[in-house]
Amino acid sequence: MTKLEYLDLLVATSASGGFPSAHVVPEDTEAFFKTQVACDYRSPNGRRCAAGLLIPDEKYDPVMENKPAYSEVVLAAIELPDGITATELRIIQTRHDTHADACLKAGKPWPHAQFVASLLALDCFHNMTPTTTPAETTP
Repeated sequence: MTKLEYLDLLVATSASGGFPSAHVVPEDTEAFFKTQVACDYRSPNGRRCAAGLLIPDEKYDPVMENKPAYSEVVLAAIELPDGITATELRIIQTRHDTHADACLKAGKPWPHAQFVASLLALDCFHNMTPTTTPAETTP
């Protein structure tokens, strides 16, 4: 997968309502996450987060859940797109998580336009234009 194909996948997933892939963590749960919202590489409803989109089904293991995208077990399964580094993926995943945290805590819909704008502001996607036609809002 190329960097542009990954950008297109992120935009298409966002536009189609495929994000966020996250869940609210009960307050009494001890977890890596400092917030009450945690990303799901694979959610029960079939969604995948930004990093989860890069984990082939045959490499997915539920033990990955509640581990950061830069953990050894997750990085070993991820197939990084050409031109994307693990550090850049961590930044992209953080964008997903930040928007997921905000919308789930506020009980609001996924902010597609803001998410895409935040991606296009990243150095790794600088001067790139998605080839998909993103909808302005999600269903």
